[in-house]
Parts: sequence; C-alpha cells; structure tokens
Amino acid sequence: MFNSLAKNYDVANDVLSFGMHRIWKKALVSKIPKEGADALDCATGTGDIAILIKKHSPKTKLTAIDFSEKMIEQAPPKAKKEGIEDIQFLVADILKLPFANNSFDHITISFGIRNVENLLSAIAEFERILKPKGTLHVLEFGQPQGPAWSKVYSSYHRSVLPVVGGLITGNIKAYSYLNKSSEEFPSGESFIKQFPPTVWKAVETTPLLGGIAYIYRIQKQ
Repeated sequence: MFNSLAKNYDVANDVLSFGMHRIWKKALVSKIPKEGADALDCATGTGDIAILIKKHSPKTKLTAIDFSEKMIEQAPPKAKKEGIEDIQFLVADILKLPFANNSFDHITISFGIRNVENLLSAIAEFERILKPKGTLHVLEFGQPQGPAWSKVYSSYHRSVLPVVGGLITGNIKAYSYLNKSSEEFPSGESFIKQFPPTVWKAVETTPLLGGIAYIYRIQKQ
C-alpha cells in the first residue's frame, strides 16, 4: 500500500493537513537534544524527520528506516537537495530491527507507530535497541477532544480525506485505511499505558490542535 503512495505522498500530506504536518514534525524534532548522539528514525517514509534531525543536530549519527522500498527511495535524493548526505537509509521492519542491543540514544517515529502489526512487539524492540535513559519521540494521530470539534474533524476525516488523498495518489482505499487506523489507535494516556511502567517513564505528552495529533516523549529507565 505504501509503495503505491510513494510518488505523491508528500503532496498528499501537504494538501490533506493544510501544511500542518510540517509544523508538527518540526515541533517533534525540536525536543531532541542537540548534542551529537546515535539516533534512529523509524518509518521515515520520504525522510522528512531524518532531514529535520540533521538540520537540528548536524553531529548526530543518524540511521533512518522504512519497510516500504518505494517510499524510502524518495529519501536520499530529497536529503541531498538539502545538502545532507550522511544519513544511512535502510529498508527494515520495526518488528525485527537489524541493530544490536543498546545501540541508540534516541528513536523517532512520525505517523508510523499505528501502522505496525503489533504495537507491543514494536515497543519491545524499541526497548531492546535504546540505551539506558534513551528516549523515544513519537508523533502520531489521535482523537479530537470535545464533541463539536470531534464531529467536524470526523466528518472531514471520513468524507473528504479519502477522496482527496485518493485523487492525488490514485489509491482511495489506502486513505480509507489510514483514516480508520487513526480513529482506532490509542492516543493520549491510552497510548502511554501501552508502555510497561517498570521499563518506561513518560516524560511529556503534548496534544496538537485539540487532540488531532500528539507528541510523546518516553524514556527508557
């Protein structure tokens, strides 16, 4: 599905979010410490977060992965246009990460965690490869707070988003799935509860635009 969206994915994101996704991604990256570190960007897609991380912290040693070959093919030339050529882009599965234990200081994932087949298995992999005191930074859709805002957003999400996304990418079915997945995925405190408290410590949960999306910072203890 994501391979089929790759060519026009960035355009669709800009149109469907009215450009807000770029603001949210910058907000996510701004919370990552600037000192040189080992970082992994998961579900990198076309490389937006990875590029922002290198701009924010040029000394960070960065690896970026995605399970969609066609999607991640867009990332290296996009980074090169920004003058960035030292990101290692790899095709990899979040549920079977090809990295040693305690490899990274930071992990980021933007609008990708809800698409993994098994959330708890993904969390276990993040735990395995993060160093002690390492931090997971997540940007993901949520459910709007308040009945009026929820009604307006749900109407847009169910009626407009699949049609417009389908017209841009040629895959209406994919955007119907993306809509459904964001409505059903746990958000806010429900998302934080998926992380075993004996292993993880919630540092910050930030709702965006009344709960349309959230930024989470969760630290491995």
